Amino acid sequence: MIQIANMESFRTAHFRKVYGFRRSSFLCCFFILFYAMYLITGALMFAALESPMERKAQYKAKEKLTQFLMEHSCISKKELNDLLTVALEANNNGVSFEGNDSYAYPSSESNWSFSQALFFTVTILTTIGYGRITPRTTAGKIFCILYIIVGLPLTLTLGTAVVQRVMIPILIFEQFLHKKLVHTMTPFQIKMLHFIVVTAFLLIFLLFIPAYVFSTIEPEWNYLDGLYYCFITLTTVGLGDYIPGDVPNQQYRALYKFFSTGYLFFSLLCVLVIVTMFNDIPQLNIGVLFNLESDTDGDSSERVHLNRRRSSVRNYTSASTNDLVGYDRVTTQTSLPESVEP
Repeated sequence: MIQIANMESFRTAHFRKVYGFRRSSFLCCFFILFYAMYLITGALMFAALESPMERKAQYKAKEKLTQFLMEHSCISKKELNDLLTVALEANNNGVSFEGNDSYAYPSSESNWSFSQALFFTVTILTTIGYGRITPRTTAGKIFCILYIIVGLPLTLTLGTAVVQRVMIPILIFEQFLHKKLVHTMTPFQIKMLHFIVVTAFLLIFLLFIPAYVFSTIEPEWNYLDGLYYCFITLTTVGLGDYIPGDVPNQQYRALYKFFSTGYLFFSLLCVLVIVTMFNDIPQLNIGVLFNLESDTDGDSSERVHLNRRRSSVRNYTSASTNDLVGYDRVTTQTSLPESVEP
């Protein structure tokens, strides 16, 4: 081990001597270039896939507009545009222009009923932010800013506390796999098996089954739409093109929104569990390649400073983990048979 560390230190020093800068900085620049190319590729792909549909929609809208103006010569183009603007604004405020008794009537539930408002608060505190319903008054915008400033740290704190406790049975399952498979698989293979099994279980109950439920309840959604909505929501992207319970006059809309709110919060906590498990596998953490600590030389003040910061983070993490009720992560690791490599 000492020889390997000395060789790594020699390679790092040689790299800096030849190229004049750190290897981690070189890899970081390469990663930035790769990420920029990934962004450009994504932009080109989305433009190629979605532009034909956009042009088709523009052509259809222009054709309908021209036909309507020809059939109703008493209406000018400006008057029609003004009407469409008012209709769009009304739709954003929960008013539909469909109906037999009046030209405009409110949908089955206001956009700012309690269930809708609760759904909105969860979307902003979990950083999903669909954007379909937003505060429009000055007081509402100011309150939204202050509410997020206070609520976002509370949400992160709650998520950390809940995830620590959810990890207890997951870590017990990992210990069980170690005991059963220690003589047939390496520690890394056992960790990967544990990660795959738990992740697959969570995805079935948080992605595939809810997608089927949403596609069944929502009249205009197919299974792909439900799967798309669940994935966009669980990754906190929150595009807002699909939102459950937005169909006018939907039955039991308040109850539906309430359960959708619970699904959002619970699912995002489970996503944090998956991220925590992933970060617990050092072999999958490519971030160490860009860490300045990986190529600091000798016992310089920079290395001492970085080691001190890392030690403080480890101590804090260890203390938080040891507080888990009835289970100690460190004990789990050290309780494995001696034949298992650390």
